Amino acid sequence: MAERATGTAAERPQAPRPANDRPQATRSSNGDATPADRIAETLRLKGPLTAAEIAQEHGCGAVAVRSQLRNLEAAGYVARNTERRPVGRPVSRYALTGNAESLFPKRYDLFSAHLVDAIVEEFGEEGLVRILERWEEGLHERLDAELPRDPRTRLE
Repeated sequence: MAERATGTAAERPQAPRPANDRPQATRSSNGDATPADRIAETLRLKGPLTAAEIAQEHGCGAVAVRSQLRNLEAAGYVARNTERRPVGRPVSRYALTGNAESLFPKRYDLFSAHLVDAIVEEFGEEGLVRILERWEEGLHERLDAELPRDPRTRLE
C-alpha cells in the first residue's frame, strides 16, 4: 500500500529548483505527468474551462480537479473568472496565466536539430551551408543597420 504524504504543502520537502530558478512542471518520481500537469496541459490545449469540464475530460471527479486548480492558482499558474448565469449558481472558469508558460518545455534544441537534419536530407550539406550563409549575411546587414558604426561604441 502506498504511503500518504503528511503535513502541509509548505512542510513537505520540495524538489530543488533549477539553477535559473524558473519553476518547472512537476513530475512524479517515475517521470510521469502529475494530475496538475495534465490539467495545465488541458487548459493549454482547450482554453478556459470549468472544473466540471476538466473532470469530464479526464474521467475523474470535479472535487479532485478543484483541489489541483487551487494549487495551480496559488502558484500563479491559473486564474479564475467567475461567471454569473441567468439561473443557478455562478460558475468558475479557469485559464492559464502567463506564468504557466514556464511549465511547458520549449525544446528548441530538438526542433533545430531535426530541422538541420531535414534540410541536409532535402538539399544536402551544401544546401545547409548556403542557407546558413544567407541567414548570417542577413543578420550582419540588420545588425550593421541597427548598431553604431564604431566597434568600441557597439560594445558599450
